[in-house]
Amino acid sequence: MSVRYANPVSMHKPPGYTHVVVATGPGQTIYLSGQVGITPDGKLAGADFRSQAIQLFENMKSALAEAGARF
Repeated sequence: MSVRYANPVSMHKPPGYTHVVVATGPGQTIYLSGQVGITPDGKLAGADFRSQAIQLFENMKSALAEAGARF
């Protein structure tokens, strides 16, 4: 089994963890962590829920793409 850790450049750099972990063996498992409404420069994506939710899904899309996956 191999394990790869990644932080996409299109996402903020988290302190102490990685956004994406890909475990490959007989299959592939993708773990995502820290997915919030934070922009790549580390700021909250607006004061409203909608802006933050949109950013959250953009972050998840970037994290999945880093692992070669999509929604």
